[in-house]
Amino acid sequence: GTQWVLVPFWGPVSTGFHAPVEHARPTEGGVAAYRLEEKTGRWQLTPAWLSRDMDLAEEVVVAGGVAFVYAAGEDGTQVLADLAWNEPGGPRYGGGLSSGSIRRITVSRHVSLYALDALTGKELWSSGNQIASWNHFSGLTVANGRAYVGTFGNEVLGIDLVRRAAKWSYRHKVRSFPFYSSAALTADRVVLGGRDKLVHCLNSSTGKAAWTFLTKARVESSPVIVGNRVFV
Repeated sequence: GTQWVLVPFWGPVSTGFHAPVEHARPTEGGVAAYRLEEKTGRWQLTPAWLSRDMDLAEEVVVAGGVAFVYAAGEDGTQVLADLAWNEPGGPRYGGGLSSGSIRRITVSRHVSLYALDALTGKELWSSGNQIASWNHFSGLTVANGRAYVGTFGNEVLGIDLVRRAAKWSYRHKVRSFPFYSSAALTADRVVLGGRDKLVHCLNSSTGKAAWTFLTKARVESSPVIVGNRVFV
C-alpha cells in the first residue's frame, strides 16, 4: 500500500509548497502530507494535501484512518532574528525565543486537538476551546478510543474520541508544574513524567492517580514500559 509522511509545522506555509488538495494556506501552522512514491527508479516525496490553519501544529498520530494532531497554542514569537554561520555575529540558532515565563505564559493561547481524514486532510472535528491551557513540545498518545495530552497548566487530559470531549482531567494537588512528557500506556494505566520531578501513574478510565514516584530531576522525557517496569 501507499506509504505516507505527515509533517506538522509552525508558521506560514512555504510559498514554494503546493499540494493537489489544500484546505487553507496556513499562516500560523498546519500539517503537510506527502506520499512516498517511486518514479523512474528513484524514491520521492510527493505532496498530497495541506491542512487547515492551526495555532502551531505539533505531533501527528494516525489511528483508524484518522490523523490526530494538536495545535500547541504556545507563544512562539521570535524576539531575535536568526543569523547564518556566515553572517556577522552568527551563527545564532533558534530565533532567540524568549523562554521567560512572565512573557510566554501571559500571551500564549490554548491547545486544540484536531481529527483529520488521513487520506485527504479534511477536518472531521476539533476540540475547540475545551482545553484551557497550552503546551510546550508535549507528546500526544492515542489508543483504545482515547487521546492523552499534557499541558503547561499542570493538567493531563484523557479525551474520549467518540464523544469528542474530555473524559477526565488530572492535576497534582500540591505540585503545580507543566507536563512535557508523552504518555506511555498499559491495559489500564497512563504513565507520564512531569517537571515536578514526579512520575505519575493514572487510571486510564478515571484519571485518578494510582501512584507517583519522586525522582531527582525534572522528567521531560517520555516513559517506556517494559513488563512491570517503567524507564525514564
